[in-house]
Amino acid sequence: MVSIFLALPPVQTNIANRVTRALNEDFGTNIQVKRVYISFFGSVSLRGIYIADHHRDTLISVKRLNTSLLSVRNVKSMVDGKLNFGDIDLEGVLFNLKTYKDEEDTNLDVFVEKLESPDTTSSSEPFLLTTSRIDLEDARFKLIDENTETPEILDFQQIKASLHDFKIEGPEVTAAIRQLGFVAERGIEVEKLETDFSYGLEAMHFDDLSIETSESNIQGNLSFFYNREDFSDFLNKVKVQGMFEDATIAFDEINTFYNEFGRGKRVTFTSKVDGVLNNLNAGNLRVTTENTSISGNFNFKGLFSSNIPFKMDANIGYLSSNYHQLRGLLPNILGNSLPSSLARLGQLRARGKAVLTETAIRTDLELETDLGSSVSNLELTEINDIDNASYVGTITTTEFDLGQFIEDDNFGKTSLRLDVDGKGFTEETLNTEIRGTVDNIVYNGYNYKDVTVSGIVKDQLFDGSLVSNDENFTMSFDGLADFAREENQFDFRASITHADLHALHFVSRDSISVFSGDINMNITGNDVDNLKGEVSFARTSYKNQNDNYYFEDFKIISVIDTTERVITVDSPEIINGFMKGNFSFRELGKIVQNSVGSIYANYNPYEIQPDQYVEFNFFINSKIIEVFFPQVKIGKNTYVKGEMVADEGDFKFNFRSPDIDAFGNALKGIDLQIDNKNPLFNTYVEIGEINTGFYDISGFNLINTTIKDTLFFRTEFKGGDGFKDAYNLNFYHTITPDNKSVVGLKRSEVGFKGNKWLLNKDNNHQNRVVFNKTLDTISIEEVVMNYEDEQINLQGKLIDSTYKDLSVQFKNVSLDKVTPSVENLDLKGVINGEFYVLQRRKNYYPSSNLRIDDFTVNETNLGNFDMGIVGSQDFSSYGIDAVIEKDSKKVLDIVGNVAFENDASSLDLRMSLNELNMAAFSLLGEDVISDIRGLISGEARLTGTFAKPDLNGQLTLQDAGLRIPYLNVNLDFNPETTVDLFGQTFQFKDVTLTDTEYKTRALFNGTITHTGFSDWYLDMSLDTQGKRFLALNTPETEEELFYGTGFINGEAQIYGLTDELTIKMFATTGKGTSLKIPLDNEVTVGDTSFINFIDKNAEASFDAHERGLADYKGLELEFDLDINPDAEVEIVIDKELGSSLKGRGAGNILMEINTNGKFRMWGDFTTYSGDYNFKYGGIIEKKFKVKPGGFMSWNGDPDRANVDLEAVYSLNANPAVLLDNNSVTRKIATDLIIKLNGELLKPDIDFDIQFPGTNAVINSELQYKLDDKSKRELQALSLLSQGAFINNEINITRGGVAGNFIESGFSMLNDILNSGDGKFDVGLSYELGTRDPNLDFETQDRFGVTVSTQISERILINGKIGVPIGGVAETAVAGDVEVQILLNEDGTLRARIFNRENEIQQWLADRIGYTQGAGLSYQVDFNTFRELLRKIFKAREKNTEKPDVETEAKKEASTGEDTMGGGLIHFGQKKS
Repeated sequence: MVSIFLALPPVQTNIANRVTRALNEDFGTNIQVKRVYISFFGSVSLRGIYIADHHRDTLISVKRLNTSLLSVRNVKSMVDGKLNFGDIDLEGVLFNLKTYKDEEDTNLDVFVEKLESPDTTSSSEPFLLTTSRIDLEDARFKLIDENTETPEILDFQQIKASLHDFKIEGPEVTAAIRQLGFVAERGIEVEKLETDFSYGLEAMHFDDLSIETSESNIQGNLSFFYNREDFSDFLNKVKVQGMFEDATIAFDEINTFYNEFGRGKRVTFTSKVDGVLNNLNAGNLRVTTENTSISGNFNFKGLFSSNIPFKMDANIGYLSSNYHQLRGLLPNILGNSLPSSLARLGQLRARGKAVLTETAIRTDLELETDLGSSVSNLELTEINDIDNASYVGTITTTEFDLGQFIEDDNFGKTSLRLDVDGKGFTEETLNTEIRGTVDNIVYNGYNYKDVTVSGIVKDQLFDGSLVSNDENFTMSFDGLADFAREENQFDFRASITHADLHALHFVSRDSISVFSGDINMNITGNDVDNLKGEVSFARTSYKNQNDNYYFEDFKIISVIDTTERVITVDSPEIINGFMKGNFSFRELGKIVQNSVGSIYANYNPYEIQPDQYVEFNFFINSKIIEVFFPQVKIGKNTYVKGEMVADEGDFKFNFRSPDIDAFGNALKGIDLQIDNKNPLFNTYVEIGEINTGFYDISGFNLINTTIKDTLFFRTEFKGGDGFKDAYNLNFYHTITPDNKSVVGLKRSEVGFKGNKWLLNKDNNHQNRVVFNKTLDTISIEEVVMNYEDEQINLQGKLIDSTYKDLSVQFKNVSLDKVTPSVENLDLKGVINGEFYVLQRRKNYYPSSNLRIDDFTVNETNLGNFDMGIVGSQDFSSYGIDAVIEKDSKKVLDIVGNVAFENDASSLDLRMSLNELNMAAFSLLGEDVISDIRGLISGEARLTGTFAKPDLNGQLTLQDAGLRIPYLNVNLDFNPETTVDLFGQTFQFKDVTLTDTEYKTRALFNGTITHTGFSDWYLDMSLDTQGKRFLALNTPETEEELFYGTGFINGEAQIYGLTDELTIKMFATTGKGTSLKIPLDNEVTVGDTSFINFIDKNAEASFDAHERGLADYKGLELEFDLDINPDAEVEIVIDKELGSSLKGRGAGNILMEINTNGKFRMWGDFTTYSGDYNFKYGGIIEKKFKVKPGGFMSWNGDPDRANVDLEAVYSLNANPAVLLDNNSVTRKIATDLIIKLNGELLKPDIDFDIQFPGTNAVINSELQYKLDDKSKRELQALSLLSQGAFINNEINITRGGVAGNFIESGFSMLNDILNSGDGKFDVGLSYELGTRDPNLDFETQDRFGVTVSTQISERILINGKIGVPIGGVAETAVAGDVEVQILLNEDGTLRARIFNRENEIQQWLADRIGYTQGAGLSYQVDFNTFRELLRKIFKAREKNTEKPDVETEAKKEASTGEDTMGGGLIHFGQKKS
């Protein structure tokens, strides 16, 4: 019954009315339900649900609500205000959220406030509505604020949703929203929104929020915190907190609310957000889109309200983007404020702080770009008008590519720090003060460093200073450059202390190019035609590799008035003169061409401004020419002057110079005059002499005049050796109606190499050359030359560089008459035939039919030479047939083809040689190789290309040989030598070289390679195979550093290009080596010898004269020599007098010599024996013996050798003047020892005087007297000059002078008497007696005979017998005799028997006292006493050291091995 009762519609409607009435009464609301339907199964359907707001307008309306009652108790609950529903389906829902005019709370806030329990102490409970699920269909949500300019804010339609666990309890609402979708009024369609939603009086939460649209996907959590009144200003008062992870937002959808983002852009971001929407913080923000990545902490103001200024305050941890990306992200904010030049920075990477508003940017950023890095601490304002934006701050760059940024290739990477304060970015608006330093900036390829700049850049004006302290550019600039006026103004001072223009890449011609000077400029003007003012130069200098150039102060003044302009240059050392008139610099060239061309009726003049004229007169100084053209020098009083009147076509020009030296050509007496209106001549040229180095000209004269539209020229001059060649040339020039130039030859004479050739012998009009104005097409119609019956005819056509068609015909032409003189190449013969050359692009197609009778090269007649070249019809190949035939024998035969295909060549030539005389090529070796001789025979084939020819075959050299002039060595090859040819290599195998003078031999191997028959490279070796080989045989000449005969035993390498040939030698000197080193005659004796005699009244100069090494082209020598006693070295000190130092020794020497003057020397040399023959003035002649054990060493410079030598001059002299008593009454044996230490040419010299054989008492006293160095040097000079000791006063006695003459005379006589083999030497001498008034005694002159002989291998006799001349003792015979008997093989044990004249005078005048004696002597070398005992008492070990020459000879002469005394005495068998 209850169910039936409840199913009645009146009952159901009554229940609904009671429920709504109860709610309205309890909460003061206005809720209405039109109809209620309740089924028997508990389902409920509410129709027409309407909830009015406090203005009785719709808050919520529901067209239909379907649900079910959970139990009977639900009815009671509904009556009590508690609505518990099952699933609810809602249809036609309208939610109208509205804020009325002049109210702060929304209608929902007012409604929710009514639902709150008014009295917490009463039993009344808050409103409760629950449902397990709500399915929403066709719903609408509107947000209206009548207090705003646009009241309707949101209008979401077509809302579909599924809400789970929906609950309204008083003001609290919770629900799990699933599958929420709607369409916003501006077209955004939310496809899916899911969240755990909760709403209360102070907060609204969207937990686990997920929003999907067609282009966006947002994941995260979002909460709003508020008071109810905050909803009236939602964007500014409702606080937001949220966390989003990898959310993707499409800017196109954001732009429906805030149209400031780029279209078509999507960003992915992660961030924690808090604040209100118009002051939103995005912490740990990470945004990525395309090539942009941003991370950091950001604050956005005014992001969602156009009435609040936008501001972004960013603390950027990392930003990577580029200009185009930034413009795309915020096109309205950044697109109008970022200069387009930032696009050149490429990808940006930044970190730091930035503040961005709609009108300003403030940055403190570190920026990395594709062009470099920078740090900016900068504030820009008024960026909405970027051209006039203001800025202040600091900019720092590091290795920033400024050139690419400003699009100027002259600039490069820059590092700088600048403080800027100004405004504007264009030439018109720029007004900036800059201060700072430039650490480095690349300009014109050079890196400038340490530059300071300070000044104002304003309205196309710079006023300030610039200082450069770069090592190659030291400069200070201070002044003004104003480009804002109608005419530019420059008023500045520049002081250039040092500018290396070569290092700065402004000058490449000079390897050294340094400029310095002060420049003051005060000029105005926009271009070269209206510049006026003054430029002055002071303290100007320029330095290059040739010289230092200093210029006096000078200035250039330009004055322009209403009638004319005057340019004055006041510099006597550069150019001094003026130029005045009414003219344009740009049209000066055209004025000259029009003036010259005006004499031709067919000339088409250039269009120029009217009323132009110019007059000039300049004196030119050679100094300025040498600066820019070091190869050019001009003489003093060189000037150029002239005048031009454009409208009348007048042109006068005069150039005169006494001499010009240009590029190796010397011209003297130059006079050039041009006057195109002169009736007698238009051009006159006179040159006294022209020296070109290969052909000299004298008396050059050229004159021309105009006759009926044609210029006629006549020139005369002489040339050649002795100016025997006479030239008389006549030609003309005119212009054809089609504006082509014609140069025609009249009958002329050309004297060449003493032969007078006639040009255009018949004086016709066919001998001419036609060319167009651009000279890219030249037609040679005919040029004919005749000499007696000889003729040469030239014809052809040339088109730029890609086409040539030339032909030359020869008739009985002597080859030596037409070929230029070439050093070391003399060609002779008679030519007949034709020769053609056709060029198409890069390919040449020659053809010929030439014959040279009696073809002679360097006076060697090779025979008759026939050469035929025939091209194919399609010009793809040509055949070659070349033959040299002599005495009916083909000496050389070349047959084959040369083909071209696709600009590539191919060769196929067969060559046959039959006894071709190589003497013809002898002179080609110049100073490196000469006297090339022999005959060549063989077969070879040449294939490949011109760039890489391939030659294969084998040649035989018969009786071949050559000479090396530098070494003066003439070498013969094997009678038949084979040379293998393969690729680009000539190979020599096991060739025996024999020198023609001494017949020594060496084995030769190696190769000669080439690259396209150029760049010849030698790689050869020489092996003497353990025997000596002649390596040097040079005679004495003035230029040689050394000469003589040298034999080597060892190996040598010869390698390198022919013009950079290197010879390395690793060898030992061989027997017969005699090397002489002459010292230059200009070197003083004091520099090269050990004693120097000078005039005490004359000034002496001891500066040694350095000799240069002769330039032996193509050779670099490196000798690594082991020198042994077989080699004799002689230093020729004075060739004319015969002073020399020679000797033998041992050592190792490394010498390097090249063609650039290098002569280096390293090594050590120890002397074994030697003689120093000292001669001076033809009077003094003394012979020194060099003591063994001397030492010489070199460490690079040959003249700075370190020496440690001792030389002994032995003589008989009476030392009585040195003694306190006259106990010594005769001349005794005296050794003058000279000691040299230090550098060879400037040694430290010390003298020592010893008295061998003198008793110990006298010797001790003499050494005491000579202990003082100065006294010892004085006595040494006296012994050398007079042969006698002197007292402390310097004096020269007649006897001393006479003694020197006598000694010199007997020395020459003894050289004649002695055989030189050392077996028997006899000498004659004459000693002057002592007649010193300071002594108590006198001695007579003595004539003596010295004998030194070797009776046998064991017995030696040395003696000197003298007969006194004059006095009572002249019948007495006096002298010394010593007999030595060698008792063992090496001569260390000797028996001596002697007779010696007493040193003490016998007081009886007719008696001479003697002392006789005999004894044994044994010589042994030892270092310790123990070693001495071992050598004496133990058997001597076999000597393993290499014996000297004398010992070796003795061993070879002896036989038998009997010994006695433990080997101290050896007995040999007697020779039969």
